[in-house]
Amino acid sequence: MNNKIAAVPLKLVPHRETNLRMLMETAEQAALAGAELVVFPEASLTGLNISDCYNDDVKLCETVPGSSTVLVGNLCRRLGISICFGLMEIWNGTIYDSAVLIDQEGKTALHYRRISPGWRAAHVFSHQYSEGNSVPVANTHFGRTAVILCGDLFSEDVHECLKMQLPDLLLVPMARSLPPVSNLNKYWKEELEEYASRVEKIGIKTVLVNSLWDRMYSGDPTAGGAWVISAQGRVEHSLPLNCSGFLLSVIHDNN
Repeated sequence: MNNKIAAVPLKLVPHRETNLRMLMETAEQAALAGAELVVFPEASLTGLNISDCYNDDVKLCETVPGSSTVLVGNLCRRLGISICFGLMEIWNGTIYDSAVLIDQEGKTALHYRRISPGWRAAHVFSHQYSEGNSVPVANTHFGRTAVILCGDLFSEDVHECLKMQLPDLLLVPMARSLPPVSNLNKYWKEELEEYASRVEKIGIKTVLVNSLWDRMYSGDPTAGGAWVISAQGRVEHSLPLNCSGFLLSVIHDNN
């Protein structure tokens, strides 16, 4: 069986309700196009727009489960699809950079907390900002599926977790900011080679999707884009930077 996956470089604004509405509307469009799994970026509800000021950053967060996971779960159940998205999470007063994978029954099949610390400043208090320590795996239409976030791809600790879990498919929501260079596409082409090389080292088919966050807002801008990279490190499908819509890709049983 061949299954379709959609990767959506969601264009975000500084309004949680608007981002959630766009996420759900785009997921429905992807489902109509035949997608069985729809993957959104890191921090899809707010952008990775943290200031490292706890009293401000906690306003970006919600619990898991919470209101957004319930709404997305209801949508998954109605459409018969799975959705993966990143969000800023609060748990016992601590902020996490997290992601969830919600299945066709509307249940949270995976709840992941980013392991690499690059999403926040080094000087913040560990009881206010923290990381996870494991990479869970869920059974999906695409086989054993794992989720990590952005810089986790280059973490040796994460690599060791993946070697123990041996997933068939790796989802990597990102909020990768890029420098204001004169030729962004040339810069990213060179950087994408590093991502592909890392995927080859890990040896798992990988779907990466980056957020679109405009420089007019506070925080570092991100340029979107989506890529499907084979376990051998070959870019099989891609959606260019700064493009709207979504990348629809067929994932074969043999990867």
